[in-house]
Amino acid sequence: MDAWAWLERRVRRGDALGPGVHRSHDRLRGEPVVLKEARAPRAIAALRREVAEASRGHPALRRVIGFAHEADRAALALEHVEGVELTAHLSRAPEDALTLARQLLSLLVHLHHHDLVHGDLKPANVLVERTAGGPRARVIDLGLATRIGAPLEGGTPGFLAPEALRGAPASVASDLYALGQTLARAVRAPPPALAALIDACTASAPDARPASADGALARIGALPLPLDREGVLPRQGDDAPLGALRAAAAARDGHSVVVYAAPHGGRTRLCADAVRDAMRAARPIADVRFAGGADPLGALAAVLEVPPLEPLRRAAMTGARAAELGLVVTVDDADHAGPAAREALVTFARALAERRCGALAVVGADAALGAALVAVGAHALTL
Repeated sequence: MDAWAWLERRVRRGDALGPGVHRSHDRLRGEPVVLKEARAPRAIAALRREVAEASRGHPALRRVIGFAHEADRAALALEHVEGVELTAHLSRAPEDALTLARQLLSLLVHLHHHDLVHGDLKPANVLVERTAGGPRARVIDLGLATRIGAPLEGGTPGFLAPEALRGAPASVASDLYALGQTLARAVRAPPPALAALIDACTASAPDARPASADGALARIGALPLPLDREGVLPRQGDDAPLGALRAAAAARDGHSVVVYAAPHGGRTRLCADAVRDAMRAARPIADVRFAGGADPLGALAAVLEVPPLEPLRRAAMTGARAAELGLVVTVDDADHAGPAAREALVTFARALAERRCGALAVVGADAALGAALVAVGAHALTL
């Protein structure tokens, strides 16, 4: 099965939000998503850029649910963000201006580190969520993201730097100009440090602007060590587990990988990294987790239209259908699975192994679950 057919099964299209954009529903995770579809070559290229950059995992970017691309069409499913446009949020909570400016600069640091510019930063592309940890900026459009030094793909008048209007290529300076204009229009009475940064970023001459996003961020106070979306520190150290997950996803030969990892040790980030790799390669992927009493195999069975059966028979049939489709399945928080769910997961892994197709990555397994998976052919590593 290709990624397109899997995306059509997983995502149920809903009401139109605009041309080629629909509010939709992720049947696997039970969450609202945004589905973007394109047929024109330029629009397809924009979706390909967006999935490549959104897959990089910064907290300000939307999570990619699925991506599919054929010769004359593409579709991208993204996390639905319930937020308020930046200007509207700051009109009600002006005290958040410095925090949100730091978050947006943190995103630019991240993109520029990967040799990219956003290309179309403006208030309409920034939504603000209210979270337990405070306001969080989310950037919702990466369709004009461009390599540093490459021609700009477009932009919005008023936010394009003067040199960009004269045909200059994408640069760190042009992104900082757009950020300065975004803040200038969204913040009514910026505090002195932010006002000085806005003035510097909106200077007409590129060399009069901050030399880097890091330098701009230092002017208003750096963010603390960044957390990922799950509230844990980014994964550090050994890349062997990620390499094993990448290899299994690429081969899709029925291989399973089990990763022993304690909570808050970077295991959710490991899963996210593996999922992003598979998304960029347009592989059909089902990313699920056991936390919060979820029944991920039951949800996967429903999407794959497996009929209600005795639990182990249903797990075996779900594995068989996943194998037929070449599906890559990642399971996070496996230590939250109860006894019946563990047995079903092992049965699912056995079905993939017997058919030598598809792939399974189980992250966060304890010793007992890991041993049961190894007994059916899984390769075990420790994070």
